[in-house]
Amino acid sequence: MNTVMNLQKLIFSLFFIFLSLEISAQACFFDVETINVEQGLPNRRTYSAAQDTDGFIWISMPGKVSRYDGYNFKNYTSDFLEINESLPCYLAVDDANLLWYCEHLSLSVSNKTGIINTEKNIKYDIETFSNGLIKNQSVRQIIQSTFSKGAVLIETNERRIYKYQRGKFTLLFEGIRNTDKTTPIGIEEIDENTLWFAIGEEFFEVRNKKITKRINLGIDIFDISKVRGELIVYTIDGKEYILSNRN
Repeated sequence: MNTVMNLQKLIFSLFFIFLSLEISAQACFFDVETINVEQGLPNRRTYSAAQDTDGFIWISMPGKVSRYDGYNFKNYTSDFLEINESLPCYLAVDDANLLWYCEHLSLSVSNKTGIINTEKNIKYDIETFSNGLIKNQSVRQIIQSTFSKGAVLIETNERRIYKYQRGKFTLLFEGIRNTDKTTPIGIEEIDENTLWFAIGEEFFEVRNKKITKRINLGIDIFDISKVRGELIVYTIDGKEYILSNRN
């Protein structure tokens, strides 16, 4: 009798083990869909993407921004955006579901930018939106914060870095000047008081609006990004550097 009961317990145990493994395995499977011009993508050359709170995916291409709803594309042309028809844009979405865009300045000296109300399909200029705080022709790049959900980072030609979140502009840093307006810098927000950015061959740590670290790599930096908590520095020769200890 004990042998039968033990066998039953073993069978039930194995059943639940295999069931949990099956559920775990099923949780790891997901569909991957490739979207290209054959599925309606207006251009094979894509540069930036963002997803709003409604689930729409926004994609930047030369001279246009497209919204993808999972089935169809809605295109916003250079005429509507008032950008160069051959240039892509940086994209970011704020916590009010407004889409921010700015021409890619590694390709253009002009600083054409704007903000789209995705529900009403109307566009605002940043100077009016910021009540004159940021001039239309002074925006250098726009970046989605990877730390603060729904926050947009704005860098200006005056080397000011602002964060827009919950309807408020906050100045995070100003002070480093660079006359080369065609060289982009990367910006990464690490926490509420800390950010990193790069100019030329150097990248900087800023805490509470003051530079606390300055590192020169000896070669121009193309961009920086935060991946799984690590700060990655990309240089123009195609190399990547990991800043593993930031304390």
